[in-house]
Amino acid sequence: MTDTPSDATASMPDDSPRPRRRIRLWHIAAIVLLAIVAIPLGSRVYWQTQLRRRIKALAAAGYPTTVEQMDAWYPPLEPDRENLAELIVAVASHIDLGLSEEERELVPLIGQGQLPAPGEPLSTEMREVLNRLIDDHREALDYLYDKPLAPDCRYRLDWIEGFESGFTGLSKARQCASLLSLAAVKAFDLGDAERAIEFLVRAQTIGRSIGEVPLLWVRRSSGRCRNRVLKVLEWGLSHHSLTDAQLAQLAEAFGQDDCQEGLVRALAGMRCLVLPHLEHPKETGDNDSPSAALLDFYRAFGLAARETLIYAETIEAGIQVAQLPLSQWQSATKAIDDRVRSQVGWCLQLNYVRDEGVDILFDFVRSLASRARLDTARTALAVERYRLVRGRLPETLAGLVPEYLESVPLDPFDGAALRYQPLIKGFVVYSVGRNGWDDGGRPPKPGREWERGNWDITFTIER
Repeated sequence: MTDTPSDATASMPDDSPRPRRRIRLWHIAAIVLLAIVAIPLGSRVYWQTQLRRRIKALAAAGYPTTVEQMDAWYPPLEPDRENLAELIVAVASHIDLGLSEEERELVPLIGQGQLPAPGEPLSTEMREVLNRLIDDHREALDYLYDKPLAPDCRYRLDWIEGFESGFTGLSKARQCASLLSLAAVKAFDLGDAERAIEFLVRAQTIGRSIGEVPLLWVRRSSGRCRNRVLKVLEWGLSHHSLTDAQLAQLAEAFGQDDCQEGLVRALAGMRCLVLPHLEHPKETGDNDSPSAALLDFYRAFGLAARETLIYAETIEAGIQVAQLPLSQWQSATKAIDDRVRSQVGWCLQLNYVRDEGVDILFDFVRSLASRARLDTARTALAVERYRLVRGRLPETLAGLVPEYLESVPLDPFDGAALRYQPLIKGFVVYSVGRNGWDDGGRPPKPGREWERGNWDITFTIER
């Protein structure tokens, strides 16, 4: 049976062109909408995943990564143990170091005034202001002088509240150390070296207690307290010859610091405190702070997590550098600082927290300068003990070993031994400082010890 024409036509393939599907406007809108949702979601998931991995690795290394862990890392003392911090904060509530503009220009340490050069007396105007400050705080000073300072100290810090807590106890402790340092200036001026030494030892004890708090900005504050004490000591030793027992007491008070370990703790503490602020940014109300809408956008695209990761990696790099020899710190942190500066240009938040731990080079250089200042002072005390017994200065610092020093301290800036130079009336012990050059013991300009320049970090006794 043959097919009919209609049947044959039906069995043949249909070669007629099919109608094209048109891309309609709603298709474009759907694609754009999908991209709007997928891109920020994917970006956010990616950066948050990277951040979680990094924090997990940090926790595995044994360091705290949350404020709750930080709270456990800095535990309070047992209730039955005397706490130096409680005494300090209680006394500080009776201290007011407010100065008039005129007084601020005169007063050293807490104002714009500068101590006279070694061997020179106080001006009449400076002496009058100091007398007023000391007389106004006689009761607090007597209490700090007479009360035994217990070696244990834990300030009450609310790690959970973080920066919002204010850490007011620490600022009060700094006031106590400043008052004691000013009292030492007056005691040296009156010729009472024994009382001046006791004031300085107690100021150093309080400064060290502040430095035990594992936060970078607190560590800077502790360094400033100690630097003030050493300035007073340098000036006082140029006026008074102390006994061997007094020099030994000062040497013990300014014993070796925990420069490396302390900096590691401070970096870890800052990471715990800053990470929540970066990962979950909030509007602060400041004129320069980002708006709430901008912060919402930032979180939605995962950029907040990205910044948090940059910060975590920066602190981790700093912790690794802190475990290197001190003389390698500058070059190693310079590389970190250059990398961070190239990353934070587009960051919304890190530019606002650079002082809270992103400016790694700044903190490492200050730590080196503080260590150099301490080591030059300790070595100068050893030279003074040598001169007291033998009636002359040592020819080299090697002559102090092992009777007065276990070894000649190394310059933290270049790794060589500290420099020493006899003067017409006395001597200078010095570090080459940040520029790395031996400038012959030339002292820095006041307040410039942390900066790079054509000077050294010195401790000079001219007597």
